[in-house]
Parts: sequence; structure tokens; C-alpha cells
Amino acid sequence: MRIHKGKNRAFIPVFNDQIQDVAWTGSGSQFIVLSGQQPCTATMYNADGQPAFEFAKRFRNTVRICPFDNSMIIGGFGNITKGEMDIYSLDSNKEIGKAKSACATTIAWSACGRYILTSVLYERLKVDNSFQIFRANGTRVLPKAQGF
Repeated sequence: MRIHKGKNRAFIPVFNDQIQDVAWTGSGSQFIVLSGQQPCTATMYNADGQPAFEFAKRFRNTVRICPFDNSMIIGGFGNITKGEMDIYSLDSNKEIGKAKSACATTIAWSACGRYILTSVLYERLKVDNSFQIFRANGTRVLPKAQGF
């Protein structure tokens, strides 16, 4: 396998040959792999494919990195934990918040990196269509009350 800056690496360890999700940081200096059976392992690798940090082992299948590379979401969506999200600082590799967005089908960071948008869309679920906005620490901004 050929990775960043043309360096060769034959093997990047993936637990139990199962990959849940993968994401690069915006700078391309690191990437996160969620792998293994549930609860899966979230591992940060440097651009050479060497493990740099391992996050808590939890039931998760989605990783989203903030546009400014300072934080990320590791979440469990679909039939895994009903939308639990852990928010980590990539500067300190510590958990900075938690949130929950049941049945979410779309998860995205805002362009400013201060908010997280989750939604339940008609294309995947015909009922309970909605959206929620959270701050980067997991506190809900919208909707403030049940329903709209």
C-alpha cells in the first residue's frame, strides 16, 4: 500500500478484519480508523500508518473530523447505540463532550467548526424526519423544545 509522501507500508493493523469507518484529518497528517467487532476500537494513525493513539473502545461506527482538525465525533448510528456521540479534542485526545441524536442518518460539522448538525432524512426513514444542532461540546442548540 502506498500512503502520504510516497512511503510504502505493507500492513496497517485492522482488528478482526472489520472496518467501520475511516477519516483523514484536514492536514493529512493523521487518520482515524474504527475497526473490529462491536465494541470497536478507534485508533489514530500518523501519515506513515503507525498507530499514535487509541481511543476508548465503544459501540461506534462513524467518525467525523472538524474542518479545523481540533476535534472529532465518534458516534454509533443506525442500530448501534441509537445515536450516541463522543466528542474528542484532537489536541489533547481527551473527551470534551457527549451528545445523542437518535435515528440520525446525516452527521456533519459546520464550516466554522463550532457546531454539529444531525438529521433524520426522508430518503432513509419515512417517519420522525428532523434535524438537531449541537455545539462542539455536545450541548444542544436546536431544537430547544420537543418538535417544531
